[in-house]
Amino acid sequence: MAASRGAVNQKLYLGVESVIGAAVAAAKSFPSLSVDFQRMQDDQFYRPSGQLVPGSGVKHREMSEPSYNLGADYNELLYVFAGLFGAPTTTNPGSGSAYQHVWTPTASSFGTPKTFTARKGDSVASSQVAGLHFNSMEMTLSDDNAEVSGECFGYAINDTQGAIAALTDEVQQLTITGSPTGGTFTLTYSSQTTSAIPYNATAAEVEAALIALSNIGADDVRVYGSSLPSGTLTIHFTGALGGANVAQITSTDSLTGGSSPATAISTLQAGGASYSAIAQQPISKSTINVYIDTTSGAIGTTKYCDALEIGLSIPPLRNPVKVLCTAYPSFKDSVQVAVEEMRSSMVLIKNTDIITFMQTYNAATKPTRYIRYEAIGALIGGSNYYKLWIDQAVKCETPEDVTNVQETYAYRVNNRFVDDSGLGGPIKITLVNTLASL
Repeated sequence: MAASRGAVNQKLYLGVESVIGAAVAAAKSFPSLSVDFQRMQDDQFYRPSGQLVPGSGVKHREMSEPSYNLGADYNELLYVFAGLFGAPTTTNPGSGSAYQHVWTPTASSFGTPKTFTARKGDSVASSQVAGLHFNSMEMTLSDDNAEVSGECFGYAINDTQGAIAALTDEVQQLTITGSPTGGTFTLTYSSQTTSAIPYNATAAEVEAALIALSNIGADDVRVYGSSLPSGTLTIHFTGALGGANVAQITSTDSLTGGSSPATAISTLQAGGASYSAIAQQPISKSTINVYIDTTSGAIGTTKYCDALEIGLSIPPLRNPVKVLCTAYPSFKDSVQVAVEEMRSSMVLIKNTDIITFMQTYNAATKPTRYIRYEAIGALIGGSNYYKLWIDQAVKCETPEDVTNVQETYAYRVNNRFVDDSGLGGPIKITLVNTLASL
């Protein structure tokens, strides 16, 4: 009898980038977050006159548009919200192990998104996407599930990352002090020395010089950052050299001008360290409350216990900026786009109290209402619990009658977010967990 084959265990790892698309070691694993890499490559084919089939082809846009999903989780949501709305304001209430993260996007600015290097694979092979943006969100919380999903975009998929092991890539940093105005320098890696590199070299020039060495392959190193001498270059070992504690690069200077100019190379991250795992803290439906109030100051006061389901819909917030430059085959940056369809929804049991509420809520003047979705989890310490608050300033759209939610007659109320000075914007998110940072 032939041996049976089990399913391949595709693990996902993320690393937080400091520069969009400048890949870093993806050193954190996630219990439920999954990113489905999807290639978005445009090929243009040409058929010369008189021929029946194309005679040549050219590759154009090369990027990726992954999708993601996860079970709603107090810890993992930190990464998704940071991808949507940027770095939060983080405090340590009570000076214990609980950390509170707050996002307050405004009508004119959703914040500067945090981007990630994502790596996914197994013990055979892996793929990597740098510049990963979490760009939209669909959250559903009900008696049946607590799920989050959405769309992403990122740089081209790199399929030459090798096997996933419990190792991190080495990252070194190159700087020049003393403000030289001319001259060159060389880099030496494991007894192999590059040709002369100009004092004002770009990341691409340094990368090319390293790849030209006989002991560094074409996919074994990536260099990112601003041009020397004023900029800083990050040297990331990948491919066959990924996940290893590689040799420290050294340098020899022939720099001129300035004041005692010199190159300096340091190790930002030593290769070979174990990955760290994000602890799982799922959101349970039995810990969810819904509040609806008439003023922003009273938000979280009036609890409604007749909600069968709640949802949050955040449409794509940004587009990639694709420039005509060989340094950016995927895209250079991202730009915020105008958003009109940021919404939330509630399915409320149809009873006398709800009908009276709806008559006011759906009045001709369309009054603004303030809604809080609240989830409270386990005790962290002191008076701090795992917590998620999603505060919203909304106006109600036309309610819909539904009859098939738990075989119960109900209203589906769709809410459109509006800018509100009392709330500070259309939405405010508060998340409490045990992660001090990304």
